Amino acid sequence: MAGNGPAPKKNRQRRGLPDRGDWVQLAPLEEPILPELDTLPSPVIDTLGEPQWSYLTRLLWDAWRESPVTAMWKADDIAMAIDTIFEHAKLNADPPMRSAQPSELRIRQEALGLTTKGRQDRRWLLPDETAPDDDTPDAEVKPDRKLPAAV
Repeated sequence: MAGNGPAPKKNRQRRGLPDRGDWVQLAPLEEPILPELDTLPSPVIDTLGEPQWSYLTRLLWDAWRESPVTAMWKADDIAMAIDTIFEHAKLNADPPMRSAQPSELRIRQEALGLTTKGRQDRRWLLPDETAPDDDTPDAEVKPDRKLPAAV
C-alpha cells in the first residue's frame, strides 16, 4: 500500500551555517537601568505584616542591575524583569506562593538575555567575552559524504 505524499528527498541535511547576525559587544554599565529593589513593593509579607524580599531574590536583582544586558532593554523589558522578580519572590517565599513554575522563570530570564543561553541566542557579548569562532561542529562536512555540485 502506498504512503501519503511524495517520497522524501535524498539529501535532506542542511549543509550551510546558520545565519543569525553579528555578535554585539556590550559596553559596561555606567549606571544601573533597573530601580533599587527596595523601591518596589514586595509581594511577600512577613509575619509582622511588613513587605519582605528574600536574600536570594535580592542577590538575583542586584546581579541583574549590574548586568550590561540591561542597557539593551526597552521599557517593556524592564516591566517584564520586575514581574519576573515578583514571581521569583513568590516562589521563594516561606511558604511558597506558587503562581509561576521555575521553568517559567528560566524562560523569562532567557528571553531577557539574563542567562548564558539567552545572551548566545541574541548574540550579545559581555565586556570581557570574545566572539566564538565561526567553525562550529555543525559546519563540518563528513568525509564519507559527497556534496551535490554547486548550481
